Amino acid sequence: ILSEESDEINNNSEYTWVVDPLDGTTNFSRGLPVFATTLALIKGDDIVLAVTYNPITNSKFSAQSGKGALWNGERMKVSSEENFEKSIVTLGRARDEESKKKTLSTFNSIYFNSHQRILGSSALELAWVASGRTEAFVCIGLNNWDVAAGILLVKEAGGKITNFDGKDIVLSRDKDFLATNGKIHDELLQQIKNN
Repeated sequence: ILSEESDEINNNSEYTWVVDPLDGTTNFSRGLPVFATTLALIKGDDIVLAVTYNPITNSKFSAQSGKGALWNGERMKVSSEENFEKSIVTLGRARDEESKKKTLSTFNSIYFNSHQRILGSSALELAWVASGRTEAFVCIGLNNWDVAAGILLVKEAGGKITNFDGKDIVLSRDKDFLATNGKIHDELLQQIKNN
């Protein structure tokens, strides 16, 4: 079991439960409804099961590897928006100084070309990419418990996820990545690279 709230529990299983009981703690503590509980099951390096739940909106996003993604039991898919300038891009970052600087640089690189937000709950932001509410999420330096479930949600909803080099991510290695609807992926990647 890997969780933000406790030390890792390792019993040498090929499976790992990744849990974040409260993603978006600051939002929650201030009464902002952008937070979630998130859970993922990983086998080796593969995420096989994911659930993200926002109790305020009673929104449950779930996915199983190879079986698609659901929102409250209904099939969901990523946005079909192809125009980068009409796209909503959210950014999530770790709290260390390097991640903050990289986030500011990335934010500036897309500021005049898209609608961008920093919302404070990467679990929900990835779920919103998966459900077509936004077109992209840029992750900078976050931990596995913040993003594992959302990665599977996006993949199973037809989205695309790569690291900043454009390669498939490895959860245990890549802390910076893009999750998109696939339609704006290359343009967003190029803008980040040119930054």
